[in-house]
Amino acid sequence: AEAVAGDVTGIVLPACHIFGLSALVSTWLDGNTVVMIPRFDPGLVLEQLQAHRVTIFAALPVMLNALVHHPTAASFDLSAMRVCIAGGDAVATELQRRFKATFGCDVTEACGMTEVQPYACNPLYGRGKVGSIGKAAPGATLRLVDPFDVDVAAGEPGEVLVRSGATMIGYWNDAENTAATIRNGWLGTGDLARLD
Repeated sequence: AEAVAGDVTGIVLPACHIFGLSALVSTWLDGNTVVMIPRFDPGLVLEQLQAHRVTIFAALPVMLNALVHHPTAASFDLSAMRVCIAGGDAVATELQRRFKATFGCDVTEACGMTEVQPYACNPLYGRGKVGSIGKAAPGATLRLVDPFDVDVAAGEPGEVLVRSGATMIGYWNDAENTAATIRNGWLGTGDLARLD
């Protein structure tokens, strides 16, 4: 997220995975505050987001779904939240609509993996696209390929390949899996997408 002085990032994701770690480190690098919520319990998370006036929240779609379905969700004041980033799975259109209606904040979809960090994200401000992982993240180049690593045409499904300065150099002591994942300088994500 584009930092603003005084931002407070709420994190309920494990910091041993890239999504939680990225949110944690980027907040520290910006010199802002991190609120580590110790476990995912919808009531506890809503209380912490309200109590600490969290401005940026990073979560999985399943977590957002539990928050909007909490029996007292509408009674919490999350008006300080200006950015909610979701990854790890697609965010259903109805969940995006309900989250915005309940808490007043849009959900921004992003996509990544530990081997390469976030590689795609919808714009945080301005025009995003519901049901899309967005555009290539800064510093990342993306390709969509068939099973033979040949680029597919726009509109056709293909595996997302990524080239980035944040790409891993390899799996520890596992040359075979490294060679299968990093192919001609491109990291194969195993994720399928379409380019519109």
